[in-house]
Amino acid sequence: LNSEIQYLQINVDGALADGLIFLHGSSGFNNEGPEKLFDRDPATKWCGGYNAEGLYLVFKACDIVSPYFYTLVTGGDTQRFPERNWGTWKIYGANFEGDGAAKRDAEGWTLIDEKNDVGQNRLNPANNTASYFGMSTGLVEYQYYKVELICNYQGRTDVVHQMTEMTFGSEE
Repeated sequence: LNSEIQYLQINVDGALADGLIFLHGSSGFNNEGPEKLFDRDPATKWCGGYNAEGLYLVFKACDIVSPYFYTLVTGGDTQRFPERNWGTWKIYGANFEGDGAAKRDAEGWTLIDEKNDVGQNRLNPANNTASYFGMSTGLVEYQYYKVELICNYQGRTDVVHQMTEMTFGSEE
């Protein structure tokens, strides 16, 4: 297969960077919100506690894209706190009329990837370590994306979660 892989990322302030814009998401501790997943800085992370509503982030692509895979990079202190790694999460795509319609609970989100009970063999509990994940569904083009974080790798929601970086890649 001859293909070119394109990585899509966004800046911490929501400004355009390689085609994606951060819109909103669950807060983190102090200066560790979900926008940190996209700032290209291995010293920052999205880190916080789970809550009754669950955790999420929403972002959009400037152009409609079809993600092929994504990368998650563990936190800089994951070896010391391995229970903070994600274990179960869902990724949704949608095509809304505008940013205002891209609410967390809006109708129109389509599940495009789901990972359940991802263990340490798949998301290594080592510091700043990348793991690659293919999308569960076929290639479908969307402009808006939502990530819902369900629990850690032990199936717990009574602990802190963290992840340093997330990138989406498309096959072109």
